[in-house]
Amino acid sequence: MCRETIIEEKTLKEEDTDEKEPVKVQAFTKKMSNGNRLITIRMKIHPGYRIYTQVDKSDPYLPTTITFVLPKGVEKVGELKRPLGRAYNGTRTVVVEEEAIFTQEVLGTGNVTCVIEYQSCNDQMCMPPAELSLIVQ
Repeated sequence: MCRETIIEEKTLKEEDTDEKEPVKVQAFTKKMSNGNRLITIRMKIHPGYRIYTQVDKSDPYLPTTITFVLPKGVEKVGELKRPLGRAYNGTRTVVVEEEAIFTQEVLGTGNVTCVIEYQSCNDQMCMPPAELSLIVQ
């Protein structure tokens, strides 16, 4: 269970996104009751747009990937937890709309760099793939 200690968290709203920048991303940590940290990556997605958490090899989209660059003494506990999403296009592709939340538990102290790669699309077009790095404490 997470305590209410929140670092670098703010509420992302629909008006924070637009047609030119349909996805806003933030990362923050919460101290867990077991002493570990829970890293949360929150992606706010503009209405009408979607990101891909899984892409079938027959589809041309790029899946969202999150890579954690861990300092010495910090390690991942378990696997990255992904949002459920929904099936798309009659294939094994899975999309998320509105908001996507990814979490990863880590053990140890030190700054963690979260490298997020994603592609967002609407029904008419896809934005170029995006990559950004966010650092959490």
